[in-house]
Amino acid sequence: MNINNLLDKLIKSRNFTEYAFAYNTHPTPSPYYKSIMLLHLLTTNIKEYYKALQTISVEEANSQEINFIIQLDLLINTCNLKKIKEIKASDDIQYFIDKIISISTENQNIKEKKLSSKDYYKDVIKDCMFVSRN
Repeated sequence: MNINNLLDKLIKSRNFTEYAFAYNTHPTPSPYYKSIMLLHLLTTNIKEYYKALQTISVEEANSQEINFIIQLDLLINTCNLKKIKEIKASDDIQYFIDKIISISTENQNIKEKKLSSKDYYKDVIKDCMFVSRN
């Protein structure tokens, strides 16, 4: 069976722990599948999401740390941050959860600061004018 078909089948069956395992055994996994997995897990079942998160090896997480955090940060900002904070994880996983929460909070603060700043709007208007001239 083609690995992409297997991943699609696992998504449809909502067997997210198996899906995470299949993702991690794929020699060249697509970021599309990882983001779909994370979105489903985060919005569906936090315990199942945590189990899947545990299947991601520390080595893989270290090598893909930035991409991993950006994707989770995006998902957490659109979902329930309180549920993520309630997760009690092993030290290696907790490190990533804590880092994601701090980045999410920092990003939220930056967004709020930008929205309240008149300079932010001036920059947006300048960007729009530059684009419209070209």
